[in-house]
Amino acid sequence: MISKAAVPVAAFSGTPVSGCAPVVVHFTDLSTGTPTSWAWSITGPATFTSTLQSPNFTFTVAGTYTVNVKSYFPNDFGLYNMAGNVAEWTSSAFDESASTFVSDLAPTFEREAKANDPEVLKRKVVKGGSWKDVGYFLQNSTRTYEYQDTAKSYIGFRCVTSFLGRDIKDKR
Repeated sequence: MISKAAVPVAAFSGTPVSGCAPVVVHFTDLSTGTPTSWAWSITGPATFTSTLQSPNFTFTVAGTYTVNVKSYFPNDFGLYNMAGNVAEWTSSAFDESASTFVSDLAPTFEREAKANDPEVLKRKVVKGGSWKDVGYFLQNSTRTYEYQDTAKSYIGFRCVTSFLGRDIKDKR
């Protein structure tokens, strides 16, 4: 059973806060709400990133730097920061009435829409959910659509390949 935890509240400290370059600054995570991952992004005359909880950065270029700190609400399953998880593009054409003309054994149909076809013919099925969706859409049985010539940060592909090894019946 997954229970919802308290929402993380991002906080940190850094020491020293100033100095002559090069200076090593130790950042300490002071966040509350039990965060499970960190994504430090420091910008200025130079850029630094880290996924460590309390990283050290060596500033070799003098200047003023900005440290970005963010926290997010969990999804419906209490999971945080699910970036990278995407809904799945399919090659199936989307039609609200598809259940009336496709078989349970082959529940898909394909159509290659042309540039001058009506917009309704350019819809492709998107299955499952992504980092931005509520719990309902995280089921891989859910279907929605996007237009075939659209790019979204929350839709991608799940790659599958044939087994490349030997067959289990191969006695060689």
